[in-house]
Amino acid sequence: MEPNATQTSENRPAGPVIGAVIIILILVVGALYFWGAKLNKEANQTPEDILNAEDQTLNELQTQGTSDEVVDINTDLNATVLDGLDADLQSIDKELAK
Repeated sequence: MEPNATQTSENRPAGPVIGAVIIILILVVGALYFWGAKLNKEANQTPEDILNAEDQTLNELQTQGTSDEVVDINTDLNATVLDGLDADLQSIDKELAK
């Protein structure tokens, strides 16, 4: 009998395939490890942390004068900086959207 020249099943060693799968799994686990470490580095602030943090804008607003003279009121208005207020509101919206 002749050996069949068109055999469909070949006996290949499984070592290279298993080695490639192990290397891919090690790379995936390493990537997940570094990704998790990056996420843990980001500070997750609790509402208590936010409330207890010092607010520079609030401190500046609380230093306003109590006089009812027009000159003093104008001085307080000119000293009040509300330019960053909109940016603060946008950052709050981003945090709430998470």
